[in-house]
Amino acid sequence: MLYSFAVEGSSSSYSVAGAAAVTTLYNEREQPAEAQIHNRDGVLLTRIVFSYDENHGEFKTTPIEKRQLEYFV
Repeated sequence: MLYSFAVEGSSSSYSVAGAAAVTTLYNEREQPAEAQIHNRDGVLLTRIVFSYDENHGEFKTTPIEKRQLEYFV
């Protein structure tokens, strides 16, 4: 299964093989801070980190590749 989702407010979109669920974590300003993509067994496949400018307006997304997850899990 290939799961694809777009990031609202940006031109970014991501496809993750084996994905079954996306969990979005929010910062203190109630803006998306991170998207975590899991397979059907709940295993974390990848993360997308959202970074905002000093005015908390414009943001960029940074995907954390599966091979990098070993450092976060």
